[in-house]
Amino acid sequence: MRPIMNIGKTIQRQIVAPLQQWLLEQGRCVVCGQGLSKGSREKVSGGVVVGCSCGQQYFYLPKGKIYKRLNV
Repeated sequence: MRPIMNIGKTIQRQIVAPLQQWLLEQGRCVVCGQGLSKGSREKVSGGVVVGCSCGQQYFYLPKGKIYKRLNV
């Protein structure tokens, strides 16, 4: 029988992480689901920092059209 602690990690790996990745591929915020194209943008070296209305921030790489979640 598995310990209870491992169940949370399994759920994170198998359900939550793929869902968040799918939302980022669609250009949507993983917190509120709103389109990131509507967010505030600030150019920085190498990319763009995009802020969502819910407060979550992302780093956008224009070359690969990839969003990465920033830990703030």
